[in-house]
Amino acid sequence: MMKPPVPIRALLVDMVLKQSSGVTQVLLTLARHRDHKGLSLVFASLHPVQKAMVPFMTEQNVPVHSVGNRSISSAARGLQDVIRTGEVQVVIANSFRAYLAAKLATFQSRVPVIFWIHTINQIETTPLKTRLFRTLTRNDTLLYVSRAVRDGNQPPGHRGRSAVIYNAVEPPEMKAEWQPYDRKQRVGHGLPAGGTVLGYVANMVDYKDHRTLFNGFNALASRRPDVHLMLVGDGPLMNDLKGYVAGLEIADRIHFVGMRTDARALLGLIDIYVHPSPEEAFGMAVVEAMLAGCPIVAARSCALPELIDDGTTGLLFEPQNPQDLARQVERLLDDPALATRLADAADASARQRFAPQRLATELSALLSETVHGTSQVRRSIP
Repeated sequence: MMKPPVPIRALLVDMVLKQSSGVTQVLLTLARHRDHKGLSLVFASLHPVQKAMVPFMTEQNVPVHSVGNRSISSAARGLQDVIRTGEVQVVIANSFRAYLAAKLATFQSRVPVIFWIHTINQIETTPLKTRLFRTLTRNDTLLYVSRAVRDGNQPPGHRGRSAVIYNAVEPPEMKAEWQPYDRKQRVGHGLPAGGTVLGYVANMVDYKDHRTLFNGFNALASRRPDVHLMLVGDGPLMNDLKGYVAGLEIADRIHFVGMRTDARALLGLIDIYVHPSPEEAFGMAVVEAMLAGCPIVAARSCALPELIDDGTTGLLFEPQNPQDLARQVERLLDDPALATRLADAADASARQRFAPQRLATELSALLSETVHGTSQVRRSIP
């Protein structure tokens, strides 16, 4: 009688595990949808783990450890303990500091390290960081969340495996709190009962490029007196952006609602989702809007054209071009049938291309290749 296969034991390491982190959400999605017979997970955080995360991990039978971040060497010693006691076969690092700690922790061992890269330019920011990255990763597996991230980070002379696996986003029907609000609830959220509402969900930081959205909306609003804009998010630029908006004639039609735990449900209150950021490594909020049934207008930059097929699942505009943004939004306002067609196609596309089961299957295949040198699953992205 053949013994059942032993699941691969993988340790996933990040700087911090917290609910507001997109990386953490991807890790939780993987934990929920993995094949438990083939993949066993352990999580580690360099910073203290957010207490709210522990019940989620416990529910998914995933041990979670905080290994400390006083220094790379101290973090490495903490990881060594986790690797030894947890019988870990492969480590997946989700930041450069986590990767350095993992490399030190596995030095002189046969435990491979995978660097899962989530940002457009995570590495080549200083000469020292560039040299370390190119040297240490030469034979390691590099995993990217989009082709744009691969193109921005792939080191010359790399001899290890390299893969692109898109993030996954769970559909809103999986949780009651994710299901889009009814449009009738607009007034209760400070929005007009009628008219058209545009929406954007993003941290208020430079690369999210709120100003292009404000300028495009300003041009659009001068022709469309019934159009409003809702902004979900918070961040270091909140006060600066509010001050900028205060100088516009249409300031009373721009609604800052702050950071919201019901951000996905709020997507039900909008008519068009607009995403102006020119530096997205993936675009989780865009996929969430697709799954909420929103027609999408997004910047033609970095990973966004990988998510949106222009004219089929949404419309793309030239990045940092407010006039082109306004023009594409107006196309949808003038042609409701087009807006409906794009929204329906976007929802269908997102459910197939960014399905949680697809992420779990493809990542398991990559881990099998890394640990055993074999895989039975073909990844969907070249």
